[in-house]
Amino acid sequence: MKTLINFTCLVALILLWSGLAMAQPEVLWQKTYGGFDSDVATAICPAPDGGALLVGYSKSFEAVDYQGWVVRVDRDGDTLWTRAYGYTNDNFFCKVLPHQDGYLIFGAIGEDSLWTVVINDDGEVLRENLGHPDYEVLQEWKIVQFPNGEIQSVSAFWGWCMIARFNENGVLLWSKRVRSKTSGFDLLTSITPEGDILVAGEVIRDVGGGDYQVRVLKFTPLGDTLWTREYGGRWSDEVHHIVTLNDGRILVSGKSPTVEDANGYGWLLLLSADGEVIRENHDGEGYQYIAIGESDLLQVDQTLKRLNDLMEERWSVDLPKSPYPVTVASTDEGGMFLFGAIPDNHGDYSLTKISPDPFNGVHFWRVIADTLFREDQELTIEQEYLLAHVGVGEYPLDSLRLTSDPAEQCETFWEGGQLIITPPEDWFGKDKIRLIATDPKNRSVSTYLHITCVSVNDPPEPFTLRAPADSVSLNNPMVVFVWNEATQNQYETDSVSYALSLKVGVKVHTFPRMMERTLVIDDLMTTIDEMGFGNGDPVGMVEWWVTAYDSEDSTESTQRYHLNIDQIMAQREIQAPLPTDLAIASIYPNPFNSTTTISYSVNQSGVTRMDVLDINGRHWATLVDGVKSAGHYSVNWSAGNIPTGLYILRLEAGGVARTAKMVLVK
Repeated sequence: MKTLINFTCLVALILLWSGLAMAQPEVLWQKTYGGFDSDVATAICPAPDGGALLVGYSKSFEAVDYQGWVVRVDRDGDTLWTRAYGYTNDNFFCKVLPHQDGYLIFGAIGEDSLWTVVINDDGEVLRENLGHPDYEVLQEWKIVQFPNGEIQSVSAFWGWCMIARFNENGVLLWSKRVRSKTSGFDLLTSITPEGDILVAGEVIRDVGGGDYQVRVLKFTPLGDTLWTREYGGRWSDEVHHIVTLNDGRILVSGKSPTVEDANGYGWLLLLSADGEVIRENHDGEGYQYIAIGESDLLQVDQTLKRLNDLMEERWSVDLPKSPYPVTVASTDEGGMFLFGAIPDNHGDYSLTKISPDPFNGVHFWRVIADTLFREDQELTIEQEYLLAHVGVGEYPLDSLRLTSDPAEQCETFWEGGQLIITPPEDWFGKDKIRLIATDPKNRSVSTYLHITCVSVNDPPEPFTLRAPADSVSLNNPMVVFVWNEATQNQYETDSVSYALSLKVGVKVHTFPRMMERTLVIDDLMTTIDEMGFGNGDPVGMVEWWVTAYDSEDSTESTQRYHLNIDQIMAQREIQAPLPTDLAIASIYPNPFNSTTTISYSVNQSGVTRMDVLDINGRHWATLVDGVKSAGHYSVNWSAGNIPTGLYILRLEAGGVARTAKMVLVK
């Protein structure tokens, strides 16, 4: 029964799409806006009531210079209000985003002063941010908002790009100036769904100089170069537009001469996300392209066309006047707004409303920026957030059904209005999930949610000790310690180092880290002496283990072994005669940096004291203070915060004192 139901739905959808393919949208109206002087259209943002906010800059007010210009229109294109904003010098509004309090507008004052403004739906300024010493305002400005509210920005001009990040209120968080390596005056930019940045321009051909070819560069959101590629034929080529499709592919359009026509034909390049040429066409000229749906395009000229990814026409509609350059926004009825200047009307710009697109009952998705999460953690995304990126059709958002196809790597499922994404164990990298929004008439629109799973460092894998075996009784002071490798999983690239630790009583000595998995100690008893033990002190057992370190974490060996040193202790007592004098045998190293080891001998039992003094007799530290039996000893001194200088070591026992000089160098 389940198979039959799915098959019936599939047939119904095929029939539905077949019927829709016969239809096409129409121009509902086109209205013109502008004053008595020059006006420039730059961006549009849909309004909650079905209208729109239009932004740009104008000289049609009582100011000599340009002013930031905002027009609020209703769903029929009628003006609700018009306002100018600005200070002295030219003032420009360039981009606009929806904001929780209304709208966030990006612009500039003069040629190099950043300007962001938050206004409410009545045009009142709620907050603004003026200028920044590290930000340079350029041209060809693109922005995209991330799920956390932060905004990625790129602008370009004359071989340079300014990459920046803003918070949700338009406050600049950071910016970076990047060389684009192109020689063209006007550069073109685009931001991918993952937040990566594309820049296109023209460069002088390496061979047969004088002619130009097109160069495309791709940067990470932080401005690091991912790749650089050149395209073109034997003569000068031009680039006019660069667009990122929602499936990650790249469309470059321009003009390229051919053997048949040296003046040049329209030129289209469809590239993979890595810049490889998928398809190349030589037809048409001067078109503008806007990405819609999953992989479709709008081609804008005197005729508005929707093209699939094979550049085949789905539908077309003639425009009364063709706006250029054009920006597109969805309407709350499933149609679209086209906004831009009208070339044959000096100083005016137009807003055109198109009826619902039969191929998108809920119209198209706006770009969902790259979503980040950490390795080995689930990512939860609210359905409400995803639907906020869908152009509303004839039904409200809460009536849409949101589903997803399986991802390539991650597991996905829906639960309680949330999309849950679970990466494979120990996996990180990029993945994408196809999202489908369907209205009550079973009309669908889809897009890709691009996700990046960030690598989290895993500690080295557990490992074991090899030799000497646990509880072995040593009869030779030379000991060879050996342990097995602490491996990393296949995704970790950092190296592993090891540190051997010895414990006698409560005292622990750790050797410096090393890459090898073998450590030879020529005289274990000398090491024990350096830990503060000597003749007369009970030792008996020595505990040992190894710790493995990578760049961030550590793992201790799964065992701790013990060594019985009673035999070599007994041999030492037989071989080593008791000292005949109170003496400071050695200070090593000397001079020293922070830590040194002092060996000394006591010739009779009694209270023994060792102090550190400076050359003025001021006391700095007491290293030994207690009863000692006759024998040989050593003690470590860690100078800590004591300053560089010459110090006197004073050893006293049985009314006799000995001194030695030490030099501390930091």
